Order: sequence, then structure tokens, then C-alpha cells
Amino acid sequence: QRGDLDFLTEDLPLDVVNKIRAYLFHRGETLSLIDIGPVLRSVAAPENKARAYRALVRTAAIVGELEICEDDELESIVSYWSAEGLNPNISEFLDESVNRSRRTTYDLIHLLPPFPKQYLNTYPSLSDANNFRTADCWWTAINFFEIDPSPRLLDPLPVNYFLQRNFERVEPPYKYGDLILLYSTEGQDGETLVHAYNHVFDDVVFSKNGRGMVQPWVLIRESDVLSLYSHTETERRVYRKLAPQARIVVNPS
Repeated sequence: QRGDLDFLTEDLPLDVVNKIRAYLFHRGETLSLIDIGPVLRSVAAPENKARAYRALVRTAAIVGELEICEDDELESIVSYWSAEGLNPNISEFLDESVNRSRRTTYDLIHLLPPFPKQYLNTYPSLSDANNFRTADCWWTAINFFEIDPSPRLLDPLPVNYFLQRNFERVEPPYKYGDLILLYSTEGQDGETLVHAYNHVFDDVVFSKNGRGMVQPWVLIRESDVLSLYSHTETERRVYRKLAPQARIVVNPS
């Protein structure tokens, strides 16, 4: 992202870094690798092959904390992180923790719903796939508030199939968990969804930047996500999952 190779390769020998650079090309603001196979074959020492591979699948991520100051209104903080009931356990967690233990700092992982909490800073496994698709950005983003993700979200169904049932399009200011979709506007066959992720706060989002098994789930700055897709013109749209009491019920018949 942002064409920065240094944070990936800072602990590699210079000759290995030079071999990697020979297989890179610029695509918008990013550096892309033509093929990882020739890179690894060009590295002689087995231990350096392993180090090079680990470096190339490394991903920058954010580790953050929520700090509650003495003058902050706890009610507004609880309201934000509970997302109008979509993340219901946060209210009890913060109320009890602040009032009883007097804690003032919380790792962000404790404020995530069960689904992103389970996957944050991990890589996909084979169980996160079906015969059609592997876990990708769309499966990740639409499951943000789901306790038991539906396997249908891995089926090749149109995006609007899900949006029309449980989401509404919204404008700023955005709220915790809002679904952000990037559509390519350059194709001749109409718009194409190129990426999906979730708003967390400010410029921080929850995202899986790619469908492959070497793209982890991370908290990352939205500006860094957008840099990955700077090679194409995109339109950004934001949707909000309907609160439990307002969900649309569709009769199967």
C-alpha cells in the first residue's frame, strides 16, 4: 500500500530485497508483485526463502485503544459502540467496567462484535470457504454484526439481493459498522463492486483486502485501503444495517 516496500522487507538481506524489486510494478499508488514463484526460486538460501515469503504476505494493521476521559459522557460512548442494538453486549460491558473497576482504557478488540472479534488479525482457513467462493471482502463486510454468518453469503448471488433486505443507504456522519462499498465506474458493462469494508471510527475501518488466503482481517486506515484501488476510478457508497426492531421481513412465499 502507498508503494511502501520498506516496512515489508526491512529485516531481509539487501540481495533478497533487490530480487523482489525486480518483480514489482507500479499500479496507481501501490506496488504489485508480478509472481511470487519466480521471486522465491531466485532466492538460494532456504531460510531466506521462508523469510521472503513471510515478508511478502505481511500486512500493515492498526492496534488501538479506546480511552475514556473523566469528562466524557459514557452514555454517548455506549450509544456509538452498541450501534443502535446491533452490538448489544457493549452497553453492559462498558457500564460495568467503567463503574465498577474504574478502567479507562480498552483494547479495540473488546468493542468489536463477535464476528470481527473472531477474525481480527488472522488469516483465512479452508473452513471459511464453500464450493463457490473463499472468504472475501464482501463476505467479511456484510457479516460484521452477524453472530452466525449465513453460508449463502458465499454463494454467487447479486450484492443487491442482500442490500435490499437488511440495509439502507446513508450519508455522513457515518456510524460504527456502516457498510462501505467501492464500485468501479470504468467498465463497459456497468458498475462493478471492487471492495467492501466497515466503518469503525474516524479514518479507521475493518477490512479484508482481497479474496486470497494470504490477506488477513485487519483494522486499517481507510486512506490506505483506498490507495490499494487507486489504479481505477471508483464511487464510494455507504449502507447501514437496519436496527433489529426495524428489519425488513421477507416472506419466503
